[in-house]
Amino acid sequence: MKFLQSSGSDKEDAKQQMIWGIVILFVMVSVWGLVDLLTKTFMSG
Repeated sequence: MKFLQSSGSDKEDAKQQMIWGIVILFVMVSVWGLVDLLTKTFMSG
């Protein structure tokens, strides 16, 4: 939303925020998968 409403240097800032948002989302999903893997590994036996 911020990207659509901005212009000039604000657009670059909004683009940077979108990139960081995607990176953080990827990290969160990766950690979630790792926790699930560890849980299944140590809780199954």
